[in-house]
Parts: sequence; C-alpha cells; structure tokens
Amino acid sequence: MSPNCDTRNLPRASSEWQKTFPLAPPLTNFLAELSYAPRPYKHFCPSKAHRPTYLAMLAWLMRGAWVTQLCTFAYVIVWPEIIYEVEHKLESDELRKADDTSSLSTSSGARSSSSGILNSVDE
Repeated sequence: MSPNCDTRNLPRASSEWQKTFPLAPPLTNFLAELSYAPRPYKHFCPSKAHRPTYLAMLAWLMRGAWVTQLCTFAYVIVWPEIIYEVEHKLESDELRKADDTSSLSTSSGARSSSSGILNSVDE
C-alpha cells in the first residue's frame, strides 16, 4: 500500500472497487497481496487473458493513491541494422585514430631524422 493513501476511505473504496471490478478479489485482499512482498505485477495476474483487466485495476489503484509505483523497467530492442551501423562506426573511428597516431609518430620521426641530418651537415 502507498504511504499516501487514506485508510479512512477504505470502506467506500472497497464498495466502488467491487462495482468496477466485480470478478476481482476484494480490495483489502488485493492490497494485502500487493503489499506482502515486492515482485513484478504480472505475477498477480492469473493469465494473459486477464492482463487488460488487471492493468485497469492497477490504474484504478494508482489514481486513488492506494499503490505507488516503485520502479519502471523497459526493454529496448535494437534492430540488427542499427547494431551493424554502430559497430561499423566504432571500427572506422578506431582505424582513424590508429592512422592519426601512426601519421603523428611518422611525421615526428621524420622531423627528428631531418634535424639529425642538418646537425651532421652543420658539423
């Protein structure tokens, strides 16, 4: 149960619950089940066929401040084409960095060798 709920309204809410969801368990029993231990809400639903009704029940409970949402989970599905594009971009960035570092080391090496040649000519 939510710490924000007003338990003085429980009798009135129970009768409204029974009118809105006649086949659902009594409000007090359902709140007790929800409060027993934190677990995913889908475990309270008897079957997939009941899921829309149980989601409507959850919405009713949240609107009435009888329950509070603790956390939300979302599944992100990434298409294979996007995964390929990201991997390709990462590889090209790594190759570009490798080319940049090798060109910097080659150009600095050329400078030092050319300065060495100049020094030997000056001597």
